[in-house]
Amino acid sequence: MVVAILRGWLEEYDNFIRKDTDQMKLFFMDGPFAIQVLKEDSNIWMLHTMDNGKIEDSVKVKPSDLLKTILDASFLAIKGCRQKTIVSTDLPYLEQCVEKLK
Repeated sequence: MVVAILRGWLEEYDNFIRKDTDQMKLFFMDGPFAIQVLKEDSNIWMLHTMDNGKIEDSVKVKPSDLLKTILDASFLAIKGCRQKTIVSTDLPYLEQCVEKLK
């Protein structure tokens, strides 16, 4: 399932940087948890961790740092799936997203 989540996060990130929008949400699989990302400017984004729509915590990040974190997690997920020969229909799509954004 982590493969599907990371794929969704990379797709959202790609859409976020390409479209004229000032916010995105990165969802987790279970429960009402998400990360809301707001563009403060082109070099700083505000991340809010959310539980049931309520902001729990906030942190400012560089867009490149957020992308690196998601890509690092994606590389580990891909490597783990390949090593353990875990088959996921989302794996090729995650690999495509990684190639597009790295």
